[in-house]
Amino acid sequence: MPDCNGNGVPYSCDFADGSVRDCDADGVPDSCDIAAGKLDEDADGRIDACEFARGDLDLSGTIDAADLGDLLTIWDTTPAWGDLDGDGRISGGDLAEILLKFGQTA
Repeated sequence: MPDCNGNGVPYSCDFADGSVRDCDADGVPDSCDIAAGKLDEDADGRIDACEFARGDLDLSGTIDAADLGDLLTIWDTTPAWGDLDGDGRISGGDLAEILLKFGQTA
């Protein structure tokens, strides 16, 4: 089994003890995904796609008014990001997700 983070511990153990993240549930630590080319434009060690999916649309680390503004800017469209409820469109379900998570860290 690969050990891209070089700690000599199986990924399943890393995930179980919380020492590494796997936000996209692909079975590979996020740090390894980033090293392999997944986007982390804000260099916070979190895959950008996971932050978008959580509701941090501006990648600031917090779900706040800026994210709400971003969501409203893409309202009633079908973008590749911002569809928090997975229905394929930016609508009321996505607004509800942002409001439920408002003030939380991503």
